Amino acid sequence: MKLAVELVSEQLVKPSSPTPESLRHYQLSFLDQISAEVYNPFVYLFPSNGYDLESNSNPITISNRLKKSLSEILTHYYPLAGRFIDNKFVHCNDEGVPFLETRIKCKLNDAVHSNLVGSELDKLVPFELDGAAEYPFGIQLNVFDCGGVAIGVCFSHQIADGLSCLVFIKRYDPDLIPTKEKDDDIISKRFVFSASVIETLKAKYRTNSESKKPISRVEALSTFIWSRFLAIINHGDKDQSESDEPKGLYALLHNVNLRSRMEPPVPEYSFGNYYREVVAMESEVMCHGFPLYDVNFGWGIPVWVGLSSLRYENQVLFADTESGGGIEASISLKEEDMAKFENDKELLASVSSIG
Repeated sequence: MKLAVELVSEQLVKPSSPTPESLRHYQLSFLDQISAEVYNPFVYLFPSNGYDLESNSNPITISNRLKKSLSEILTHYYPLAGRFIDNKFVHCNDEGVPFLETRIKCKLNDAVHSNLVGSELDKLVPFELDGAAEYPFGIQLNVFDCGGVAIGVCFSHQIADGLSCLVFIKRYDPDLIPTKEKDDDIISKRFVFSASVIETLKAKYRTNSESKKPISRVEALSTFIWSRFLAIINHGDKDQSESDEPKGLYALLHNVNLRSRMEPPVPEYSFGNYYREVVAMESEVMCHGFPLYDVNFGWGIPVWVGLSSLRYENQVLFADTESGGGIEASISLKEEDMAKFENDKELLASVSSIG
């Protein structure tokens, strides 16, 4: 499905109170400076409860509430309203966060049930995702014909890792205030695995493992997707058992949360880039998760959270399904590899939907 998006307005939202002079220079850490110059995008979709001009759910009221709460929270996350300088620091000058408003020429349910591809979700966020510019953060309010809304946000990876983004979004709640670069031939698709399939995979790999450590959902699904990837890389369209020897040497990289592993540990929800890639040949790394749906902008739980398109070849992002227990895997592969991967027999037997 192609989304017709009309830009209605664009403005800068500034912190509700000025940032003190002593905090105007936000030095980027080493981990910040070596992070990819891309934006982390998230799109939260909420259904319409019906609205009129007198209600709290009409587009004008929604926009005003979001801008007011953003202005308040920026006093605590003041670097987001600043500007990057030479990949070294953020000038916390309170210039403001870009806030875009659009109208979408379709109904939200039609968009959700059409299995939007990443390139269409990109229309719901404020920035081009490749090559993060001077803005650390931006937000886009998208209103559908039915009154449903999609809130698209972009965080520069140079100022925040994925967990930091999710913590910010959880706290950015109007009801709580005031208190390798992506190439053209890379395809991103969403593969949904049900809770029952995940449990089956956990049992399967627990039986085959010599370790007595419990197997997590992330480990089980990582191992399965890794095995199917190797199958199509090494054998193309031919069937392959997981015991077959690969033709080459491949490494699996996990982004690992470092907050609890630092000495001394930093707070669980510290904002910034507190992650590193770890090589895992057998998916032995424990990954930290955070519920994507634990967010409330005043409309209840989102009907869906989209991760937009991925920016790198052979990249996988996991997200909880709305019902819980299951996992949505957003996978980015070369076009020729994706054609083989999405037709893999073992994959098709385990996945509940592909979008």
